[in-house]
Amino acid sequence: MQRKIKKNFVKIFGVILSLMMIVAIMPNVSAAIPVDNTLIINDGSVGNENELHKFYFSGDWTFGNNGACYNGDEHYIFERQIDDSTYISIAFEGTGIELYASLKDKHGMLDVYLDDTKVGTIDQYRSTIMDQEKNVFD
Repeated sequence: MQRKIKKNFVKIFGVILSLMMIVAIMPNVSAAIPVDNTLIINDGSVGNENELHKFYFSGDWTFGNNGACYNGDEHYIFERQIDDSTYISIAFEGTGIELYASLKDKHGMLDVYLDDTKVGTIDQYRSTIMDQEKNVFD
């Protein structure tokens, strides 16, 4: 069964939301970077909204380079660019997902949905920078 994760933003603290994600999926499918029954998908792997194992960015996201992030890249969006149509989604087959995101003093909150059901909220605010913070959903 194909599952889909969709992240909608609840509210943003500060000027910029910077997001770096790795998706670790426990699939029964082959992939480009399988590791011990886990598929790692970098946010630089972009495709159509329902394309399997590809990130889809709805809204005015910027791709940037950041050596502290996985594969040295990240996606971010400025608060003034966020509206109800701003989200990130990824379609996958598997039993769970791990999202890795950076935490900073200008980051905000976001909701996480699996199969159109809200499964959690990630608070990306932190007074000191922390890159590659792990969040697990299944």
